[in-house]
Amino acid sequence: MRASLWDKRLPAEIPEWCKALPRPEYKALERVPVSDAWFEVYKAAKNVFAIYEPRQAEETIGYLIVGDNRALLIDTGMGISDVKKITAELTKLRSSW
Repeated sequence: MRASLWDKRLPAEIPEWCKALPRPEYKALERVPVSDAWFEVYKAAKNVFAIYEPRQAEETIGYLIVGDNRALLIDTGMGISDVKKITAELTKLRSSW
């Protein structure tokens, strides 16, 4: 498995603001394991995944909506790590960005 940019830049100590993550709101959601530690993925609803980037100040969240024939990614995030790889892990359908 190829290391992501985040894996290469892990700080010796986690910053204070990161210690409270994930946000309490996510505790009720099912976490979906993915191969890249930069992302946290949660199942927000049937066929809807929240792709969360908690380790940067903006804490971006993109949503992957999986339909019958295609998938739609809303917000591609910060571009720090490979969100396309994550969407491919979540669905084999062709994705629109």
